[in-house]
Amino acid sequence: MMRKGTMLSVVAGLSLAILAGCSGGTNSKQASSSNDIKVWVQFSDETNEGKAWQKVVDNFNQSGKSKYKVVTEYIPRSGSGGGYEDKVNAAITTNSLPDVITLDGPNTAAYAKSKVITPLDDYLKDNNMDDVLDSIKQQGTYNGKFYAFGFSESNVGVYYNKKMFKEAGIAESELPTLEKPWTWDEFN
Repeated sequence: MMRKGTMLSVVAGLSLAILAGCSGGTNSKQASSSNDIKVWVQFSDETNEGKAWQKVVDNFNQSGKSKYKVVTEYIPRSGSGGGYEDKVNAAITTNSLPDVITLDGPNTAAYAKSKVITPLDDYLKDNNMDDVLDSIKQQGTYNGKFYAFGFSESNVGVYYNKKMFKEAGIAESELPTLEKPWTWDEFN
């Protein structure tokens, strides 16, 4: 049970450090002991994100504060998003997942429903999550239980062609705003 709590602490620490924008790093290594926490990430160790991740891992491993050691396997996604997800899905079917995986937020519910990932609530009851963005908490929650911390938050923008809208008779003053958004029916 303590091992899972330590894994959560490591993942939370790694996530926060990435947000802080660390840099530096080394190549990935293979896990070799029962005290190794195996982590799969969906980026390359050659990217800034990978270098930041590895620096935090190295700092944790060298801190001497835990008997556990984090060992990262970097599995970059292909242009279509495959590669990493293919490996995760194959590991699910063969029951060979590592201790910790990174996943895209929209996949949280599917993995939680399938019991691929474990709720973290018991490990977080003594932690203040007020500094965690509500959208990160919502995306990591399924059926009232918290399953995943997000590294970052993003949003999606919608662009439009002003000329085409004008030709269609839609005035700029009729376009949605944060204060007066369109409904789905109005958008269609």
